[in-house]
Amino acid sequence: MIRFVLNPILLIMSILREIPKLVEANVISQSTADDIILYYTSKKQASPNKLLVIFGTLGAILIGLGIILIVAHNWDNFARPLKTSLALFPLIIGQAACGFTILKKKNSQAWREASVSFLFFALGSCISLISQIYNIPGELGSFLFIWMILFLPIPFVMSSSIGSLLFLTGSSFYAINVGYWEHTETIPYWYILFIGTTIFFYLNQKKQNPESNSISFHNWMIPLSLTICLGTFADSHEEIMFLAYMSLFGIFTLVGSKDFYTRKSAISNGFKIIGWIGSIVILLILSFDDMWVDIRREIYDNASLQYAPEVYSTFITSIIAIFLAYQNWAKNKLKTNEILFFVLILIFLLSSHTSFAFILVNILVFALGLITIISGTIQRNLKSMNSGLLIITALIICRFFDTDLSFVVRGILFLSIGFGFFIANYQLLKMKKHDA
Repeated sequence: MIRFVLNPILLIMSILREIPKLVEANVISQSTADDIILYYTSKKQASPNKLLVIFGTLGAILIGLGIILIVAHNWDNFARPLKTSLALFPLIIGQAACGFTILKKKNSQAWREASVSFLFFALGSCISLISQIYNIPGELGSFLFIWMILFLPIPFVMSSSIGSLLFLTGSSFYAINVGYWEHTETIPYWYILFIGTTIFFYLNQKKQNPESNSISFHNWMIPLSLTICLGTFADSHEEIMFLAYMSLFGIFTLVGSKDFYTRKSAISNGFKIIGWIGSIVILLILSFDDMWVDIRREIYDNASLQYAPEVYSTFITSIIAIFLAYQNWAKNKLKTNEILFFVLILIFLLSSHTSFAFILVNILVFALGLITIISGTIQRNLKSMNSGLLIITALIICRFFDTDLSFVVRGILFLSIGFGFFIANYQLLKMKKHDA
């Protein structure tokens, strides 16, 4: 982490040290050297101290937790008015810190992130303590809802990326608690407002600070949150959620293929990685006939489908995915792996109540793996080629679970796959060396 933060600073310092040597060697003129020094000096001053932001935020969180633990140790010995004052005290401190930041330290990222982080935990502790002091009943879901609603405008007011990530984490936990744990029949519709607010903040930050590290964190946190929480919108037609998830992963893949994300490092493109892996996992699950047996048993009633949240989830995600695919198609940038969701929708609509559905899915997965291998070989891309080999390998492993092949045959197949990996990588490296 420290090395990652210090790398840009060390790079600037090394460049500044080399400039006098370049002037002495007559590589650059003195005026050019002065311009370079002025550019990097201004850049260094304009960039925030990332270490200060990180440790300032951690310090604020630890101080808040320390206050809570100290108060909790002697909590039972306090009178109710004192308990109320102590419950409100961290919240007042957090609000005062945010107010001071807005008035005096508005341009300091360290102050913004630290004060918002402190306020986030102070707000949660205040709500829980007041509920305990005055015996206000409620479940964890309602507590998280109040916490998130009250904190919702803070990331916008303070322009805090850490606040946005904390809010997204709390919102995800709210949806998980309501949809999976407390009441499985309850749909956490408020999560739509929470995730929509986070995405709106993310888009604003992407315009204002496109190169900030917070964008990379949001690139992972937003798709992870949506992937985990989409299942909370399942009610009585869970099998339809396969389509919703496939369309959601299609959205991630299509978003990750846009120029803004492809210019970044692969590890920063969480949308593309999660979308690609998620699509393959869904297809591998549906490559088992047992999954389609359950779907074929389901008798759809138009009256129940009319109000099913799964249908609305699938419809919305599919429309967004189709729109994004059309945008890429209009620019001649649409790739095979970006329309997997549409192919699965066609299979579901045309063959879901026949025995051919799982066969078509197996063919689709095999064809996808083969196309990926060919594409990687043509482009001399080891990652792409190995991705295709892994897809076909995963498909073969899945077939081992629903076939009666002997262990000898299975062993031979695994040996063949291993040799295939070795030979394919060796040949591709040999071709790359020849091209070089």
